Amino acid sequence: MRAVSSVCIAAVLGACSSSTGPGGGLFVAHVDSITTPNVMPASGPMRLVIFYNLFTGGSCNRFDHLQSAQTLGTLDLTVMGYHSPGPCPAVPVPYPLVTFDAQPPFTTPFVITAHQGDGTTLSRTLYGAD
Repeated sequence: MRAVSSVCIAAVLGACSSSTGPGGGLFVAHVDSITTPNVMPASGPMRLVIFYNLFTGGSCNRFDHLQSAQTLGTLDLTVMGYHSPGPCPAVPVPYPLVTFDAQPPFTTPFVITAHQGDGTTLSRTLYGAD
């Protein structure tokens, strides 16, 4: 069975620059890294931290939502950003991240895949249980 969810995180701030960008719309953000436990938990959820990058060359972007699809042995993630047409005010931007709790059951190996805007993927494979 495949569970699909979309998580909106309002507390995470997006990135803005002072430039004017083209039209607005959703885009797939670049994922820099995925932080996980060293092994899968024996029971209960598994907390993931996904660090992403919204900078796409002089535009005003913000986090929109996280798409996920999970099976027993895989978790596919896509961080969606939203591009607003400029002008955009310059604001300080924290290093953007989003957390996600993958729900059991898990099989070993468990492969987490983050989809990138350029069509590539970033994967992390976990084995065993703690």
